[in-house]
Amino acid sequence: MTEPVRDRGQLAARGRRGERLSDIRVIDVHGHLGDWCKVRMVQSRAQNLVARMDSIGIDTVCVSAFLSITADWQLGNDLVADAIREFPGRFIGYATINPNYPESVLSELCRCFDDLGMRGLKFHPAWHGCPIDAPPYGRAIQFAEDRGAFVLSHDWGDPAHLEGLAGRYQKVSFVVAHLAYLPREDALRHSWAAVVRDCPNVYADLASSIAPMGGFEALVDMVGARKVLYGSDAPLHDMAYQIGRVLFAKMSDEDKADILGHNLERLIGQVTDTG
Repeated sequence: MTEPVRDRGQLAARGRRGERLSDIRVIDVHGHLGDWCKVRMVQSRAQNLVARMDSIGIDTVCVSAFLSITADWQLGNDLVADAIREFPGRFIGYATINPNYPESVLSELCRCFDDLGMRGLKFHPAWHGCPIDAPPYGRAIQFAEDRGAFVLSHDWGDPAHLEGLAGRYQKVSFVVAHLAYLPREDALRHSWAAVVRDCPNVYADLASSIAPMGGFEALVDMVGARKVLYGSDAPLHDMAYQIGRVLFAKMSDEDKADILGHNLERLIGQVTDTG
């Protein structure tokens, strides 16, 4: 006999009813615009994402362009700026750098922040074929330190490297992408979780397509609810799927609300209200 679903709070009940989260601040720390060359996607333009956000009750998504990770980082940054202008307050822009063009990193970051309205940095070392400890990334992180920006990376190399960065650049908020998918028993998971737990300026993003039973709750148990950020990796993954992982988790509604938006709101101040 299947065990009955236990009461997991009002947010879980609302999730079961399919209610729109209209009265809860929901901010997605990990989204994208455009098409990814390895996956066929539909409705990946800004207007499509906004329509999906409205149907669920997501206020704002932090986005980078897939184009920036692949063929043209500067044109991709322009596409993000277009979305910010077209839908004020719905998108927070990540400036993506390509470390293979080290002479242009700082000038592009200045353009993105000063002219295009970006508020964060997005790294994808694996796709750009450049290790995270390469000098261009160091210059970009120093830029983030000077601006008090936050940085999300697809990977950070190894936990010790990120721990060192967090200690040296204390005005930067570092986000570890995709951390909530690792199995409970994985030693690497515990190493990353220790960095998130012990470094005040390091956070975990829960976006993933692989979700072992209890893995999300285990991460929250290890690092605390205030160090975990809701992220969907949309449009690669559906926003509602990742929302469900939070709504139906075995934790308090207060912790769920922190993860869904309050943590990121605190991290970046009032940026989500200024567009």
